[in-house]
Amino acid sequence: MKNHLAIIILLACPPLAMADNFAECLLDKLPGVRALSERLVRLTCCALMFFSCQAIAAQSLNLDEIALDTVQQVNANPPPLEPGMLSYRAYADRHTVIYESVLSMRKNISESDLSAWRAEVAKELIPQACEVHRNNPALKQGMQYTYLYLDQSNKHIGEFVVTDTVCAGLSSSLFDDLR
Repeated sequence: MKNHLAIIILLACPPLAMADNFAECLLDKLPGVRALSERLVRLTCCALMFFSCQAIAAQSLNLDEIALDTVQQVNANPPPLEPGMLSYRAYADRHTVIYESVLSMRKNISESDLSAWRAEVAKELIPQACEVHRNNPALKQGMQYTYLYLDQSNKHIGEFVVTDTVCAGLSSSLFDDLR
């Protein structure tokens, strides 16, 4: 009986909604499992599913805490404002750290000029942010960093999201250029 419980515990469990189907599969497919109480098998599967969900929630909570800590550190020691930057702040939205910059922009800037500006900022900002976060375990676990740019009337003019997937998509030669 101990071997069967070990098999149940070691199997990778599907989502919680499938616990009953998983238990039924165990009861049907594994020899000798029927000898265990069906109720015990179903309870074990539900418990494993529950604890798996709890572990995922705890991981998200941990990322949320990391995001809040990052925001507190950045806002306690903000970087100096660059020319043309009116304000800068950081805030968290769950496991995303958002760096918001308000820029002084002329009112009649064309969309083509904004597009060119966005392309230039992305070309410079994303590789640098990926280099900074290259060994950041939180990024690999799902943390995101968003660089949000607004004009002086709070109109959205640019947004750049840095994730593990975005950084993985960059060629390593971009990192070599930064050194």
